[in-house]
Amino acid sequence: MEGPRIARLDRFILVLTPLQPYVDWVTELEEMEGVEESQEPFTLEEAQLEHQATYLVPFSEEPELAVDWVVENFDLLFEQELHGVVEDRAQWPEPRTFELFQTWFDMDLLDAPIDVVDAPLYMDEPEEGGAA
Repeated sequence: MEGPRIARLDRFILVLTPLQPYVDWVTELEEMEGVEESQEPFTLEEAQLEHQATYLVPFSEEPELAVDWVVENFDLLFEQELHGVVEDRAQWPEPRTFELFQTWFDMDLLDAPIDVVDAPLYMDEPEEGGAA
């Protein structure tokens, strides 16, 4: 019996883990929206367990080029993370700089993932206008 095919994807995995400033922002939004006092406060531990995000980013033999891609495209990633919390852009922090992004998220770049599932990848159609 033949096993599943194994294929290395030509991408790096970027893992974004929220840091305390992200938690503070979400908490401030919850307070403005009048979240019930009986609700447990949003914590860093909860954010890091439930709000960690993974992205496939361009692969390169030189990992520095992937880091360069993140620096050049941090706004796309930042907006995606903010959009996941609140769609109203007026409530997003301004200005959104790479320095701010670095204080809100820890970034880990992992080597090319290996696909061991013997089925095609499914991808959603991209949405118009940026953050999905």
